[in-house]
Amino acid sequence: MPIPVVVAGTRFGQFYAEAVARNPRFELVGILARGSQRSVEVAERYQVPLFTDVDQVAEVTKFVCVAVGTQALGGQGTELGICLLQTGLDVLMEQPVHYRDLVQLARAASMSKRNFHVGDLYLNLPAVRQFVKMFATLSAISPPTHLVCELANQVCFPLAHLLVKMTGGAKPWSFTEAVAEPDAPIVQLGGKIAGIPVSFTVHNTVGAEVADADMPLLFGITVGFGSGRLSLRDPHGPIEWHPALTLPADTLIPADLGCHPSTLLDQDTTCFIPPNPLSLREALARQWVDALSMDMDAWRKSTASGRAVGLQRAFAAAELWHEMTSRVGAPRPVAAAAMGIDWETVEIARLRSMAWPQIAAESNVTSVASAVAGLDRAAELSMAALLGMHAELRTGMLLADLLDSVEVCPATAHIPRRWIRRLQESGWLTTVDGLVQATPRLRAHLDDLWMAADRAWEEAKQGWNHRLGSPQVLSYFRSHLENLADLMAGKMNAVNLLFVEGSTEQAHALYRDTMIAACLNQYIGAHVAELAAECREGLRILEVGAGTGATCDVILDNVNDLDPASLAEYHYTDISSFFFAESRARHRGDGRIIHHVLDLQDPRAFIQLDSQFNVVVAAGVLNNVVDVVEVLSRMRRVLAPDGQIILSEAFQESALMLLTQAFMMSEAYDLRAATDTMFCTHDQWLASFEAAGLSCIEHWPPDDHPISVLGQRVYILIAPENQQQEEL
Repeated sequence: MPIPVVVAGTRFGQFYAEAVARNPRFELVGILARGSQRSVEVAERYQVPLFTDVDQVAEVTKFVCVAVGTQALGGQGTELGICLLQTGLDVLMEQPVHYRDLVQLARAASMSKRNFHVGDLYLNLPAVRQFVKMFATLSAISPPTHLVCELANQVCFPLAHLLVKMTGGAKPWSFTEAVAEPDAPIVQLGGKIAGIPVSFTVHNTVGAEVADADMPLLFGITVGFGSGRLSLRDPHGPIEWHPALTLPADTLIPADLGCHPSTLLDQDTTCFIPPNPLSLREALARQWVDALSMDMDAWRKSTASGRAVGLQRAFAAAELWHEMTSRVGAPRPVAAAAMGIDWETVEIARLRSMAWPQIAAESNVTSVASAVAGLDRAAELSMAALLGMHAELRTGMLLADLLDSVEVCPATAHIPRRWIRRLQESGWLTTVDGLVQATPRLRAHLDDLWMAADRAWEEAKQGWNHRLGSPQVLSYFRSHLENLADLMAGKMNAVNLLFVEGSTEQAHALYRDTMIAACLNQYIGAHVAELAAECREGLRILEVGAGTGATCDVILDNVNDLDPASLAEYHYTDISSFFFAESRARHRGDGRIIHHVLDLQDPRAFIQLDSQFNVVVAAGVLNNVVDVVEVLSRMRRVLAPDGQIILSEAFQESALMLLTQAFMMSEAYDLRAATDTMFCTHDQWLASFEAAGLSCIEHWPPDDHPISVLGQRVYILIAPENQQQEEL
């Protein structure tokens, strides 16, 4: 039978409540608190009674998790723990606990013959457990030479707890005098732990209103060995191993290093364990709860054995903690408004500033592919939600009946057909005896498809955010789920989801702040700069469908870094003047930038251009025209003999694009009509280039590149016929 448990406290206690709820060996039977609104909501969340008196608790359980601040933090957790123990209840106490409080609690437990256990979720986190194992393995080979620790004052106890565990007690220890500049947030402390030289960098600040509101970090440890450095950057990881650099004495450096036989030289400069990043949401919602669950299991086992497991380690940690904090001094209060930065802004700025090879090199093929798969699943379930709300799909429906069941307008009539084909290709639908039928994979969700789609978007968010792009872009994609029926019926224009109330903010995020946009734009910018370096008279560039200027701005940055004089003219064109005001504001005073309206699908548009261009750029434009070959032929006619056309385009029909961009596209009449697709494949692009009299001399990324799975590519084209005429 599960052990009934009551959780005392509802701030950090919420983590304990969730850990109890998830652990089948325990049952949450109540919340003990003062009766605040938060405690009422927590009790309602877990559908358990709210107790305000210890005697009420004793009637329903013998086990209480106390997540209330102890005397050391100005709370009443110590008194509550003693009261519970004296009442005849076993107690799991959340740290930190002062040494003198531990003595009182341990005495109360002994006199009452009850079990008392001090928890520490940090010791149970996967990265910390792995770090402790690696430290033990390396220490058995050669003793550590030094320790370097960086920490926030608020987590000094768990760091002390970890040092005690790593070193088998941490004694003997000694410390020098702490050093800090007046009003400085950093305090330096030196000394020895278990005889190992150690230095601490303590961020000695605390939130003025809520203590944990100012925590620039948790803690990190670097251990020096003769063979290298082992680092735990954060309790959640990663763990890094940096091998020591030992240059062979018998080798010419660097000429002969490439053929030197030493295996030490073949080690990576940095090894990451685990290799993939973890979001804070994942850490708090999964790892912290799992770690507390492990604490509870240890408490349960110690109760069954009658031995207070780990209590001596808690005493040593409390003593070490007191010694460190008394030397460091009280933390300086910091107002909440003075802390925190917008990580999304930092990450976007980083992507925009990096060169495309660097962005590409940082891309992990497994994580990118996994993130894309999650997005595809979310998009496909969204499609199925609109198509699949029919019990008949369990046994089968005629395709015509399934299509007729969706309210569509003439402009979107072709979209459901393509959705169905996509769902068949992905294994959600199948055709049996001429009837479209849900596969077991889809039947499992038929009763709650909208909820399943919503859950899939939440899961996809973990792979998207700060890896593939801005959270704002994912919100834009997801907005289509909320408006699918109206989009399909023509009651809503998809353009309004991209330009909410006429704002271009969403469009800027979509075309600038994604990994694929950053990669392709940087690639184009670098390539145009190479052309500019070879052009004596200054490049004349035409960009069609320039839109938000995402590609234009990167090109200008690259060319200006080379030499502003290497650009003669930049014709910034779009189907309307909607974006021109923003562009003129960004490029105010730059006489090289010329704005004018140009409709790619108007046969007269290119005739009006009386110039020939060294470069014609079209970024994410041509899949939107109804005849790619015809438009490419017009572009070729305004190309200088040595000119190049640079395209960035999708080369596969992703589920995400069928759910979003498809609503802003017209049905094509070119090669795509034969395959009933909205986006050209790579082979169709090559065939279209040839039909338009163009040759593809380069494309990127290649199929084996990590970001190729994102389904977009740059194509560099030339017109051999133009070059031949120039030679004649």
